[in-house]
Amino acid sequence: MQSVFNQLELYTQDHPGPDMMALWRAVFCLSYVDGALAGEEMGFVTRVMDRFNFSEQQRSFVYADIVERAAPVEKFKAIDAEVYRQQFFRLARILIWCDGFLHESEKILIEGFKTDLGALAQAYQSEMRWLDRKPETPLGIEIKEGLAATEAMVAYQMLAFMKELEGDHETV
Repeated sequence: MQSVFNQLELYTQDHPGPDMMALWRAVFCLSYVDGALAGEEMGFVTRVMDRFNFSEQQRSFVYADIVERAAPVEKFKAIDAEVYRQQFFRLARILIWCDGFLHESEKILIEGFKTDLGALAQAYQSEMRWLDRKPETPLGIEIKEGLAATEAMVAYQMLAFMKELEGDHETV
C-alpha cells in the first residue's frame, strides 16, 4: 500500500492545475448533499487536499464551496476535459460511500444528475451505473466507516488516473 502512496507523490508535488481543481471542487460538493457534513466526509476533503498539495487559495475555494453549498451539477459542468468528467463519477462513488451509507438524498442526487445532464448523461452511463454500489478496494477490502480504506481507494483511483493521463496504461 505504501508504494501506491509513494508513486502518487510523484504526481502531486505541484498544486492541482485548473482541470484537476475543477474535478475536486465538483467531487467535494457531494460531501454535504445528504444534508450534513459527516466527519468522514470532511476528513475525506481534508486528506485529499493534504495529499494533493492544495494551495491556501485552492483550500479557500473549497471551503467557500462547502459553506455556500455549491451545486454539484454546476461544478460538474465546469469541468472542461472529458477524461476529468469521467473521473468525477469514479471519485464521487468513493465519497458518497465514505460514511458507509448511501443516503436517500444521495440517491436523489444520482437521479438528478441523469435528469440535469439530459442527453449528455448517456456519455457517462458506464460510470454512473456503479454509483449506488458500495466500492471495494483493489485489495478486496470493503470501505467501512473510517478513512483508511477510503484514502486507499482514492490513492489507487488517482494513481491509475494520473498514469492514464500520461498514456501509461500499466495496472497499478
